[in-house]
Amino acid sequence: MKAKNIGVFLAVLWSTLPAMAWCAGPQASTDIAELSRWLAQRQQDSGVVGVSAALVVDGKVVWKQGFGYADKSAGVVMTPGTQVGTGSVTKTFTALAAMQLQEQGVVDIDQPLSRYLPEFRIRTHGEDRSQVTLRRLITHSSGVPTDVFRDMRSDQARYTDVVTLLNRTALAHTPGTVGLYSNAGYNLLGHALAKASGVDYPDYLKQRIFVPSGMKNTGFADDPHAASRSKAYGPDGAEAATFELRDIASGGIYSTAEDLAVMTH
Repeated sequence: MKAKNIGVFLAVLWSTLPAMAWCAGPQASTDIAELSRWLAQRQQDSGVVGVSAALVVDGKVVWKQGFGYADKSAGVVMTPGTQVGTGSVTKTFTALAAMQLQEQGVVDIDQPLSRYLPEFRIRTHGEDRSQVTLRRLITHSSGVPTDVFRDMRSDQARYTDVVTLLNRTALAHTPGTVGLYSNAGYNLLGHALAKASGVDYPDYLKQRIFVPSGMKNTGFADDPHAASRSKAYGPDGAEAATFELRDIASGGIYSTAEDLAVMTH
């Protein structure tokens, strides 16, 4: 479990919003110093090995900083340019790709998933499988199970294999009736977008989102990375082996606080 290094600035700022009412106004150096002290204390008190954060106000990066270590044993400090796994923040990029293709007329998010993935034949208990649409995958209301726990590692299967794995299971709910957070659903979505666009999911994100946005140090686990990548740490603070997931369309992006800040411009 990669639980002890956080570089997703959106997550860090979300946790600090209640203490940051002053962010709406001009940023005095004392305000920035207060934020820096507060995050440093939170990082130490929580036992998190490393944190990187950036603050964007009115489309401008007004502050960025790292706390703790990217590699504690080697003494490598955490910086806003340290690359870390973004986890489920990946889903926002997958949804963005879907809406780009919707705008271009390449997909219709209200059409059945089977229009793009005819091999999708998950079992049902009488539900109408055609009601599993791209929109419902985006909004976690498709009825697709939360996940498939077989062949979870990236060296065991690809995100495109999820459709076959799901076909051995059944819908958990009638599509459109229940909100059920689904990593598997987002991998179906990533697969459908790849089929519709003719571009493999990671390549699509790099070509159509990361590069145009100026995200120079954002990619996936197997990519060469210019920025230093953080080590993974367990809940006890001990270094842990990385566990790269098959499900790249739901949680496979690596990025930096600096790059994620670019997306708010």
